[in-house]
Amino acid sequence: MEFAIGFEGIQISPRYWFALSIHYTLVDADGVWDTMEFSTEDAFMQSASTPTIGLGLRFYYNPFASKND
Repeated sequence: MEFAIGFEGIQISPRYWFALSIHYTLVDADGVWDTMEFSTEDAFMQSASTPTIGLGLRFYYNPFASKND
């Protein structure tokens, strides 16, 4: 499960744009981890459920931009 909020397509110049976002992700892999088969018995995890907060930053470049864009 992931939620994100941010700004997309903020123009710096006719050629450069960027996007900024904050993401909250909850990876719940406990059920999948239990079904995996390992060759050794010492493969152990306390929890495979990890909530994280991240920051996304993307830059766009348009090499064909004109003054009318």
